[in-house]
Amino acid sequence: MSAPYIRVPQSCPVSGRARDCLDEFNRVAADPKLGASLEQLQEGRRTMELTARPAVTLIEQDLVARLINDNQTLWNQLLQNNFCRNYMKEKPGTDQTTLTGFKWYMRQDFLYILNLCHWEAERGLKALNQASFGISMKKVASRAGYSTDLLSTCTAASPYGLGISDSVVLATSATTALQNYIALLTTTASEENWVMCLVAMIPCIQSYYEIAVDLHLTSRDPNSPWYKLWVEPNIGYKTSTTDQIRVYSHCSIRKEFH
Repeated sequence: MSAPYIRVPQSCPVSGRARDCLDEFNRVAADPKLGASLEQLQEGRRTMELTARPAVTLIEQDLVARLINDNQTLWNQLLQNNFCRNYMKEKPGTDQTTLTGFKWYMRQDFLYILNLCHWEAERGLKALNQASFGISMKKVASRAGYSTDLLSTCTAASPYGLGISDSVVLATSATTALQNYIALLTTTASEENWVMCLVAMIPCIQSYYEIAVDLHLTSRDPNSPWYKLWVEPNIGYKTSTTDQIRVYSHCSIRKEFH
């Protein structure tokens, strides 16, 4: 059995979205029938860049929308978002705007994982063989665990969570940007376009570490909920992002595995 190509640290469960992407990346890359070459990945990214995406109305405090809508220029633009800019300049204990934005983000993150869990269960029902069914059920189980942990983080009292009512979290509606991103992932997966699946995951995995590092270096309040529940866990993805850069720069995924 192959070892994971991109190592996933045992970090805080609030990194569920990035962990889920890394799990899927490893599963696809490890399969000799699905492994994609560097050339295929590069071509897939060029295709995505040329594909017109529907315009969405962004809510400044919605980090998820920025992650999705700006994925092609994420590394340079995201920290100019008012959500992150406010976090860096606010004094400790007064950052209510950013705390509100973080709660909004966490609710969307919970909804994202929950949607993927539901979709994977539906996909399992359409499986044509036991192997495919088993893959889907393993993914359902891991995503269900991530979503349960995220819900607990949203509802737990400070300093272990955000103190949001469970009824509020469960009643969350997906933004247009989140709906579009989920549609992208599920469509490419249902069509078994594994190259595009990998390309779609690149911004999610890479950006979490980039954002966390920048906020770690500029934060005025390392004791804030945002810092403890998001920045610290995602700093732990350095090894994963370094490996990912190596994937797209030097080698074929399939060759690395076999």
